[in-house]
Amino acid sequence: MPHNIEFIIMKRLIPILLSVLCLSSCLNTQSHYTPEIAMSMMVTTSGDTLPFRYDELSGLYNVDSLFVGDTIVSAVGFASLGNNLVSAHVDWDTTSVYIWSRFSEDVKQVFLPQTDTLTLDFYFPAGYNYYGMPLYLIPKKAGSSALKLTVVSDSKYSPAEQALVLNISEKH
Repeated sequence: MPHNIEFIIMKRLIPILLSVLCLSSCLNTQSHYTPEIAMSMMVTTSGDTLPFRYDELSGLYNVDSLFVGDTIVSAVGFASLGNNLVSAHVDWDTTSVYIWSRFSEDVKQVFLPQTDTLTLDFYFPAGYNYYGMPLYLIPKKAGSSALKLTVVSDSKYSPAEQALVLNISEKH
């Protein structure tokens, strides 16, 4: 009889122990999400909104009705979802558009030392999964200019990029 009890206990105990081990190992795995970029509609200082339109042929978003000398404001958000945000970048043609942002002292203290707030290249310590900021633009010359947004996370599906074509005209 005691041998039967040991067999029954082992028969029930082993699956329970294996389940606990499996569950604890599952808790140590990392999920991988594609990072995302979101941008608000652009607004001029005179209150005009500048919607985007998606051009399926080029696969890019276009923003029309930007005029040389206008100040345009938008907001951009970089999200790594369930992963760590590693970096975020804004690239543009400095001869065509002047772009900048503003940062509080609290936000500046979060950035890693290699961050360059003038070129809008941001690096983050582990533990952050979102960064949002205002984006200010002043078009300098007429023509088309690309605005490229990039977010990097520790996901295997990283980085993610989004490009907007800024169509700039001379004022009438």
